[in-house]
Amino acid sequence: MEEHLKELLDDTPSSQIKLLAAWNGLSFETQIKLLHALAASGRLHLSFHRDIIAKALKSPNEYIRYLAARSHDLDKDNEMIEQVAADESPLVRNAQEEVRAHTVPSIITPGWPETFFDFPRAKQLAVARAQHPPSSDAFAKFLMYAIEAKGTPPAELSEVLSEYLNNPEVKRLDHEDLWEIVPKMPEGIAQRLVMNLAAEYYDTERIIPSTVLDWLRGDLLSVFLCRADVKLTEFRVVSQFHFVSAQISSKDQT
Repeated sequence: MEEHLKELLDDTPSSQIKLLAAWNGLSFETQIKLLHALAASGRLHLSFHRDIIAKALKSPNEYIRYLAARSHDLDKDNEMIEQVAADESPLVRNAQEEVRAHTVPSIITPGWPETFFDFPRAKQLAVARAQHPPSSDAFAKFLMYAIEAKGTPPAELSEVLSEYLNNPEVKRLDHEDLWEIVPKMPEGIAQRLVMNLAAEYYDTERIIPSTVLDWLRGDLLSVFLCRADVKLTEFRVVSQFHFVSAQISSKDQT
């Protein structure tokens, strides 16, 4: 952050006054930097910067309105919530989903996964990239419902799946429930899961179930073993043995 902007970010009343005084004369780029900095420091709250959030929500720039709409405690201000709900941008309208908790296990979430399936695509994406995203159990149930109950083409699930798997918070979750459904998924979705799901805890404890390891074949197995983060030394040795044995058997038959 540039030196001349740092004093606008101090956690003091005078810095808040200076930021408010400077806001209208700042470029969009600078406003975005400051909103990101406030969010990173945990101070993009109504209790800290109500006036700045109010100004940002009126910006002609869609992304700035989106950043402001992600503010914590925004749901305590009915006027701002109505303003966000009336915004022309789906990105802005669904920004609050990113700061809400969606981590409740699917078994006690009313209507899950049907409600999530029926969400507009923009809302699905916001939930998938949330700071507290759905558990792997819940998302696995959504994928199973979408494929088996609704017959959704895999291509229509690619965006929300990509958003979910690339969420840094999702990478910290236990992925065993998602591994369990890999053999039941169409090839495109199965490949995406095999490429991204954690296979081990700290390179020691295996996450991927033995049944799924035994099921992996062909291209999916190649994709899995090409991952640099997957150690599973014993499994790699066994897989290589089976591959070499198959090659020898094929040559013998010819």
